[in-house]
Amino acid sequence: FCDVARVDCSALTLDGESLLPLFHGATAAWPERALTWHFPYYHPEKGYKKARETIGVNDFAVSKTRPVSAIRVGDSKLLQFYESGKRELYDLRNDPGEQHDLSNSQPERTAQLGTLLKQTLQNMDARYPTDPFTDQPNTN
Repeated sequence: FCDVARVDCSALTLDGESLLPLFHGATAAWPERALTWHFPYYHPEKGYKKARETIGVNDFAVSKTRPVSAIRVGDSKLLQFYESGKRELYDLRNDPGEQHDLSNSQPERTAQLGTLLKQTLQNMDARYPTDPFTDQPNTN
């Protein structure tokens, strides 16, 4: 948006790419890079202990959402669950529905993406989840 608004943002550290060339007919040649998602919260914030474990369709109930982070590089996606420390690895090209966890059959790839995710979150000074029962940070 900086380019569209003709604002010089070169002094800022921004995550993203300019879309302006696409508006002028250029084709995109995006460099491959890691995409990261980070949700360090227990939701709902109030009433977590009383919220449902699961919900149905259109029942307007609030379910428990637990802290999780994910990183995607190419077709590989790793999920990091903070309560259990469990990691799940998926091949999105062959398994877009994330039904077949490959973390046990590809431990090297799982470890590689886990290290990259941890480094990325540390570089962003991301906050980590706090256990709602103990109020202690959970950094599994």
